[in-house]
Amino acid sequence: MFISVGEAVMTAKKQVDLRLALEKIAEIENIEPTADEIDAEYKRIAEAYNIEIDQVKAVLPEDGVKLDVAVSKAVDLIKDSAVIK
Repeated sequence: MFISVGEAVMTAKKQVDLRLALEKIAEIENIEPTADEIDAEYKRIAEAYNIEIDQVKAVLPEDGVKLDVAVSKAVDLIKDSAVIK
């Protein structure tokens, strides 16, 4: 099944908007990943790609990984705070 360029653009826009919103939530909530959480993310990525952690660290700056972990924690915060009726 193929999607149109317009559909692809709309999907990409929604993904970017969601990511920016989650980054803002992480900022507002002062979500700061610990060194252990950052190391665990490097390890997870290394295992997923079957490469050494040092190789991952060589190509992925810590600031980016730190932000990814913060966004993930923001998602967890939202899920934990959700009230389902």
